[in-house]
Amino acid sequence: MSKLLVFRHVAYEILGTLDPLLRNAGFRIKYVNFERHPDAIPNIDNYDGLIVLGGPMNVDQ
Repeated sequence: MSKLLVFRHVAYEILGTLDPLLRNAGFRIKYVNFERHPDAIPNIDNYDGLIVLGGPMNVDQ
């Protein structure tokens, strides 16, 4: 089973319709919420893929 790590910058962002599609395809998904844990430094080595969701930041941030 493949594992995906999802970085999100605001708590309300999700993968939307991709979440159930990926889970039904056999992916395990873990979210890292940087709004709640801004100092988090997740180890990406144990994952098969990484998805980075957008957020309210500007281009220069």
